[in-house]
Amino acid sequence: GKRLAFRAHTYGWGDIGVWDIEAEELTWVTQTDTDESWPAWAPNGTELAYASAAEGHYRLCIADLATGQTVTLDTPPASDDVAPAWSADGTAIAFQRVARRKP
Repeated sequence: GKRLAFRAHTYGWGDIGVWDIEAEELTWVTQTDTDESWPAWAPNGTELAYASAAEGHYRLCIADLATGQTVTLDTPPASDDVAPAWSADGTAIAFQRVARRKP
């Protein structure tokens, strides 16, 4: 079916949702008290990459929508990893790494 991944400003933070256009159903991928942004579909249509600030800095996460499992990728705490984009064959993810300034 046709689905739309989006970021919604809910509960004071950004959360990731998926709207099934044909079934007219909403599924929340995240519902947390932290910010999640930049959803990006995998070419296979079953995985969604996004950035989550759950640990104080943005890290990339991959949610398997078929199983409900989410994997968080390891990143240096001195940076924010955002704006994921999948390769056409789904074997790699490009992203933007932003160095964090020390306060």
